[in-house]
Amino acid sequence: QAPAKGLSISAAVGAKAQASAFGEMLARCAEGENIWIGCESEKRVAVVARWLRNAGISTLALTGENKGDAEQAAFWENPELESLKYQAVVHSPVISSGLSIEHRNHGAHFDHGFFIGGGLAVTPADAAQMLRRVRYLKTWTLVMLHNNAAGISDADSLLDGMEDAAVVEGHAPRATTFDELCAGIRAGDAASRADFCAGLWWILEAAGFHVRADDVDADDESAAGIKAVRDDEAAERMTAILEAHDISDDEARTLKNSEARTQYESHALEKWRIKHGLGCADVTESEYEIWDDGRIVSKLDRYSAAAWGLIDEHDATDEHLSRKRWWVARRSAYRYLFDGLIDVSGEFTLTRDDATELVRRVIERRFMLAFLGLVPAKYGEPARTTVDGDELAMPMPAYPMRDACAILTRIGLEMKGD
Repeated sequence: QAPAKGLSISAAVGAKAQASAFGEMLARCAEGENIWIGCESEKRVAVVARWLRNAGISTLALTGENKGDAEQAAFWENPELESLKYQAVVHSPVISSGLSIEHRNHGAHFDHGFFIGGGLAVTPADAAQMLRRVRYLKTWTLVMLHNNAAGISDADSLLDGMEDAAVVEGHAPRATTFDELCAGIRAGDAASRADFCAGLWWILEAAGFHVRADDVDADDESAAGIKAVRDDEAAERMTAILEAHDISDDEARTLKNSEARTQYESHALEKWRIKHGLGCADVTESEYEIWDDGRIVSKLDRYSAAAWGLIDEHDATDEHLSRKRWWVARRSAYRYLFDGLIDVSGEFTLTRDDATELVRRVIERRFMLAFLGLVPAKYGEPARTTVDGDELAMPMPAYPMRDACAILTRIGLEMKGD
């Protein structure tokens, strides 16, 4: 397909592509160009901004965490004018649709665009929107990162799992039209994230972009330099959170509802989340690492349900199954998985026979268990069929131990081999 708008993208996949793009940013800026960079995550925005600032490049970083800082607030007040002050602007999905930079009264300021992402936080459609925020740009460098995003990409499978969970909890086991809509959206989102690279490529070509695959390379020194910047940024973020002032519950509620927090306020709010999430009086480096950007919370909830049957039984009471939190079903599901097999409340040995039996139990009720998020998403995918359309039973995986360990890791257990 011939490009309809003269829009050209150089695309590459993987860590080497990212390292190459970081080098290209410096090279373009050294030649006097101005660049606009979209990133999938706030953490990557911080790394890219630090990389550029370390090279003496005037850079504005825009995320949801820093909208109240002086430079960022000025940008949101007048994006057209404020963006002219910087050689590089780096932003998270806080900018997608709804904001356009045109510079009609000043002439083109930015020369080239970049996007770095892999589908962990945005869909291909979101990424395509982020690419076009500077309306006059004609060329971009696109870095598509590998991801291990896994979700159930079939709406019928989600509904089957949802209705099975409803039976366990004693609800009417019939999904509503609203539930069907939610399942379709969730399945479509999972599919687009899992197929991010192909999906984004297709969207861009369909929109008239000329997309070409580039062979890229990056030397070990460049990769090491990027890692050093990433490590410095992570260490500075941890220090900032540990040293942030303690806030009250009321102050936290106010900050959570604020549309323009400063970076310092965002750090204080994160410190509050860690203290309340872990139930600790203070936050040290140890608690910060355990917190793992909040991922520990769902693991603790699952472990409490699996090990002791402790859950928050408060749940939605309306007719729509998709609104429910399903902790009663999760507790029952864990009893089904582990009873008479392993005791996850203490140390135990997981034998090959145990792993095989655990996976056999998963296969027996795989749609519900996958819907509840207790097992890998592959167990929630539709059954294969014969040429006559008959469903085939899901086969036992070649390495049941691997899947059994994945299930146990989801509740926060650390598995060690002999």
